[in-house]
Amino acid sequence: MAATVKPAVSTKNTKHALPQTGANDKLSLFAALAGLSLSSIGLGSLVSDKKRRRN
Repeated sequence: MAATVKPAVSTKNTKHALPQTGANDKLSLFAALAGLSLSSIGLGSLVSDKKRRRN
């Protein structure tokens, strides 16, 4: 008696799909915007500090 072997992974709709990594797009966008705002605050404080020292 021959047993039928089922494939471990279904090939239906997975042929062109990328693997899901679990990365959250909204979280990465928030982190990028937070980093950008912190760096701009830091650069702004450096420029204002230089202006104060000149006067």
